[in-house]
Amino acid sequence: MDLFLDCTGGVDGQTVLAALAHLGMNFDSLEAVLAGSGMPCRVLVEPASGGMGMGCRIKVTMHGTSFPQDSMADLTGFMAALPLPEHTRSRVLAVMHSLQSAATSALGVTGESVLCDSHGACLCVLVPGICLGLEQLGVRRLTTSALPWPTEMPVSADAMPAPTAARLMQGKPVFRAKAAGAVVTPLGAALLDALADEFATGPEG
Repeated sequence: MDLFLDCTGGVDGQTVLAALAHLGMNFDSLEAVLAGSGMPCRVLVEPASGGMGMGCRIKVTMHGTSFPQDSMADLTGFMAALPLPEHTRSRVLAVMHSLQSAATSALGVTGESVLCDSHGACLCVLVPGICLGLEQLGVRRLTTSALPWPTEMPVSADAMPAPTAARLMQGKPVFRAKAAGAVVTPLGAALLDALADEFATGPEG
């Protein structure tokens, strides 16, 4: 199966996982993998509508109290130990390598110093979840659109790409976004950096 991601409105981990849910991904295996590794959670899928029509949104509920949310290196170690199919684990580690390398380069610190705080648990759901979803749906080739760079109109500082995302977007096709909300998050950029086979204008048909 070939999958095309239209990222003209921005891209982040939750929207990618929601898109996979819309295509029919089942979250039972993800919840079982995380629960067996000491991080029980529930992924709820709800219908949602937007400018492109009906779709899905996800809500992650954590049921435990002790999660890996320290350094990027700790999170990568946690994900490397998850009981995942080998191809899925390779994808997970490729995403985390892209994210950690860009963060250390952009911030000028070591991998052990890149702290994730409360976002750590979320990363441990989103990254394995997206990679499991691609495997479950049989996605072998991932193509994505050019990425939005919000520079055409004045925007607030937090709407600009974070240094990590900006580093990951180097060398990739971008366009001047007209909407300040079209943001590529660091995780969204890392997913595309590690997993996308091609950047293209879109499917024909």
